Amino acid sequence: MPKLAAGRDRPTRAAIYTRVSTDRQAEEGFSLDEQQRRGLAHIDRLGWQHAGTYREEGVSGAERHRPQLDRLLGSLDDVDAVIVPSLDRLGRSTRNLLELYDLFEDRGVALVSLRDNVDTSTPMGRMMRTVLSAVAEFERPGQGTHERRDRVAYPHDRESLGNAALPVSQARRRPLGARPCGSPDRVADLPRAR
Repeated sequence: MPKLAAGRDRPTRAAIYTRVSTDRQAEEGFSLDEQQRRGLAHIDRLGWQHAGTYREEGVSGAERHRPQLDRLLGSLDDVDAVIVPSLDRLGRSTRNLLELYDLFEDRGVALVSLRDNVDTSTPMGRMMRTVLSAVAEFERPGQGTHERRDRVAYPHDRESLGNAALPVSQARRRPLGARPCGSPDRVADLPRAR
């Protein structure tokens, strides 16, 4: 159970963990400074005490060991909550994230994800945290929705798949000699609505 239980004699101590994996993200995307600003605003809004910020720059979320994350994990006895801008900042590997969640839970540390609005003190919050972890891994660059456009679709059976075996960007093009979808010949063959 997280240490956020009511009736304590001191304010909740919250650490902030921020991460960007590339220098470009640090400059153009959701910068470390912006991530920290949002975490500090949350701490202030709840009347908590800031217990430190752990800034990870230029390190992939798929890596199990990261310098600042390891430093944070070494100081869990001194915090009651860890604030992350979103679960994908904490990590991009479902297995690693689940291990982190178990460690936080074992140590009585609540995890607060600002974007995902996850409350790890409830069963529903723990379930959502797990589902969102799988999404974070799926969205890792080079997989899923971030997949390169020219990556080959279904490369295992090129002969029987026709255009599906072409790179995705080529499969969207009309094959040589094919009529456009709206050609008069094709339109005439369509059944009429009554």
